[in-house]
Amino acid sequence: MFHYVYENLSFYMMNKLISGNAARIIMDDKDKIVREFLPYTNDAIVSLGNLRIPNAFAPIARDYVSFNAQKDGDKIQAAGDFFDYTKGAT
Repeated sequence: MFHYVYENLSFYMMNKLISGNAARIIMDDKDKIVREFLPYTNDAIVSLGNLRIPNAFAPIARDYVSFNAQKDGDKIQAAGDFFDYTKGAT
């Protein structure tokens, strides 16, 4: 919801639904809100019904580079663990 308001801030300001001061607060708080939510990203994904059962997901949801490097395309365990969204891609 916050992202939607952030992306459409100009609409809300033009229609005087959000004041200029409130818009500045929203712009300043966006990064803070994302940082506060980050530790709960994996839990949020699981709460949407995305259960963490490795063999139920394609290797792209895990380490697809390791999976593609091996010769046996049927060995999905080569894809390793799920991506941890709290740690980032690097």
